[in-house]
Amino acid sequence: MDKIIVLAPHSKCRDLNIRDCDTRAKQIAELLASKANAELFLSDELREDFDLNRSTGRDRPWRRTLENLVLSYYRDPDVRHIWVLEMHSFPRQSWEVSRDEKMVIVSIPEFAQTGNALANYINASIYQGTEKNDIQYTYTPFRDKVTVLLIESCEDKTHLSDTELNDKLQKIIEYIKTGSTNTNIPIWVLESTKYELYIKILCTIILVLIIYIIFFLTEHLSVLSDKQPLHI
Repeated sequence: MDKIIVLAPHSKCRDLNIRDCDTRAKQIAELLASKANAELFLSDELREDFDLNRSTGRDRPWRRTLENLVLSYYRDPDVRHIWVLEMHSFPRQSWEVSRDEKMVIVSIPEFAQTGNALANYINASIYQGTEKNDIQYTYTPFRDKVTVLLIESCEDKTHLSDTELNDKLQKIIEYIKTGSTNTNIPIWVLESTKYELYIKILCTIILVLIIYIIFFLTEHLSVLSDKQPLHI
């Protein structure tokens, strides 16, 4: 069996007039969780206090509870796969997206193959995530059994109506049930993987050089010290 966990780390709002949260995330997360019979994690802290999707929020109780749940499912042999769906929302034509999007999948390279397949299935765009997407990066060591995807939805209901939103959420659930895959991986995934390897090789070479230089200097200084004349 599969387990689905729906998150909304920026869903706690204080004043919608100044947009201190993702204004549609709570509604969407609740709807998706209800449809999928999933675990639901709504944020219990304001984003300005602790951004639960950043590395600074890792030790918050919300993140610890989520981690304990994911790990308990990960250790359960009856659980085939764990889907962590992180729901966000954005103002229409905001700086976050380059086009007038309705729904966007954001994925780091480790989950991009599944993210790209899901984006194609629900007719959405896929964007590359960054180190800011800390919840995704937290579970990369467990990606043999865990998939984490960040899903952004437009907050303007005249652009993404509740009806269309409902249809897309239903297709997300259908995708998870069918386990469909897509081998058309975005070019940036391959590039990221390639450059990541080059960086690791470069770091290894630099480390070896540093160790060699330290060893050489230590030996050289030792020889010079032995050759110093005695002053009586």
